[in-house]
Amino acid sequence: MKKHTLAQAGILAVLNAGLTSYTQQAQATPSDATSHADAHELGAGTSKGIEDNSFLLEEAYNQEDRVVQHIQSFQYINSEWTYNFGQEWPIFGRKHQLSYNLPISRTSSSGSPGLGDFQLSYRYQLVDKERWACSPRLSVVLPSGNSQLGLGNGAVGYQVGLPFSVKIWPWLTTHWNFGLSLTPGARDSAGNVANIGGYNISKSFVWNASDRWNAMLEMVMDSRRVINGPGSTEPKREFILNPGVRHAINLADGTQIVPGLSVPMTVLSPDGFKWGVLAYLSIENPY
Repeated sequence: MKKHTLAQAGILAVLNAGLTSYTQQAQATPSDATSHADAHELGAGTSKGIEDNSFLLEEAYNQEDRVVQHIQSFQYINSEWTYNFGQEWPIFGRKHQLSYNLPISRTSSSGSPGLGDFQLSYRYQLVDKERWACSPRLSVVLPSGNSQLGLGNGAVGYQVGLPFSVKIWPWLTTHWNFGLSLTPGARDSAGNVANIGGYNISKSFVWNASDRWNAMLEMVMDSRRVINGPGSTEPKREFILNPGVRHAINLADGTQIVPGLSVPMTVLSPDGFKWGVLAYLSIENPY
């Protein structure tokens, strides 16, 4: 009888140890229903990771409440360059976000730098879980650029975007973008008018080498119609590979600075192979 009691006590001790270990692990690991914002809170004490800092793609994470992001990029390819400045603002929390983007470009047809078309966007955080996120976007593109210089489409355009972000492993995240665009009554540099539109499918892999360093590979497939005469268009397709790196600098007041550098390569295009350099800088700060 004594041996039986000791055996029972041993089994109970093992079961109790296992249950305690499982409970501690469950408390320490965010569930799939945990949002990214909650995951940051659970991870307090560790340095803030890098999110929403891709170069050519959208990551499906809206801005945290009362945190604004300022984004700049400069891309140079074959003596043509484009500088972009934009901001992302949360509205009444993380669910809703307004953003804008304003480009300044120098193209072979413009000859000198000029303002491009102004883009205003709204994103809704449809899904915000620890392992995956989705935030559909609606955009209006206003004709602030000079279409005669090839700096804009000369008409109001519309875009729909659907970005997905999936964390495969703690060290590997992938992002997917699907987009449609339409610009009725667009104008080219010769004054020809036609309806243009297109779609894009993009994907990226981000290797989280650490909380402060990421290596990434972006792949963009862009298919659109371009004007080739009065009321006439033709297809144009491009496939871009963009390997790069980014680094986070976290300040004590919650500000995060993320510089990045990449080498965009257009490997499939009617214009042939092209490559260039892209410099990126993001600043996120509480307000």
